Amino acid sequence: MLETLVIAISIVVFEKQKSKAKERSKRVVYNYSTIRSTAFGLSILASNPSLWPPIIGPSGKARNF
Repeated sequence: MLETLVIAISIVVFEKQKSKAKERSKRVVYNYSTIRSTAFGLSILASNPSLWPPIIGPSGKARNF
């Protein structure tokens, strides 16, 4: 469920950036590669809860310290 959400969000962000990139054609390649690596990073985080910041647990709630 969470992975699907992250993928959906990254696709929306990617599409927004792509349309911005078309307006500024000089930076198309830069924007495309940045968003692709961001989406890739998000998908890795979604599949590995152990990599998440310690404050946010896999459930999305703050952990007790």
